[in-house]
Amino acid sequence: MHSNRSVYSTAVATRQSHQRAQARRALCSLWLATGTAFVALQRLDEAGGAVAEALAAWPESPEALTMRGQLAAAEGQHVMALNEFHAAVALEANNIRAAVALACVEHELGRRDVALGLLKNITRAHGWCDPEAWYWLGRLEHELALECDSDARTQMLRRALKYSSYALELESSQPVRPFSILRP
Repeated sequence: MHSNRSVYSTAVATRQSHQRAQARRALCSLWLATGTAFVALQRLDEAGGAVAEALAAWPESPEALTMRGQLAAAEGQHVMALNEFHAAVALEANNIRAAVALACVEHELGRRDVALGLLKNITRAHGWCDPEAWYWLGRLEHELALECDSDARTQMLRRALKYSSYALELESSQPVRPFSILRP
């Protein structure tokens, strides 16, 4: 028995659905750009409103969840920030910005072992070229070295110096615009 459904109508519906999703993502990006501008102007209330609009356009946006987490962290709401960063990483495991921010909040909460583990994993995997991840890894290694006995301290301080130097090297070699925007 043949169906009256046309193959073409399914393709058109799929294309329209894809176009709507692209439009929602574009709107989300515009609201995030607006939120970033408000953060630069230190108008955090307006930035929060822009992030809310971004999430209304695309609720599963890892970037919007990360920005909402950063705003929560800036306001001292560490548990809320943790939840936002966890959600962003759950949606996009390779989201370096969210993972580094998560490690920073863990550090702020005194969970340096968790932060150190996160940063080591980030820098060994998809964040190997992220200067912020290496900076925080060096900073945390330095803090931990100051609490160790003299034998372990020297090794940890050397690693901290190596991590920090690599962060500076990466930062100085970053292009003005990321290579990820280049598409064939």
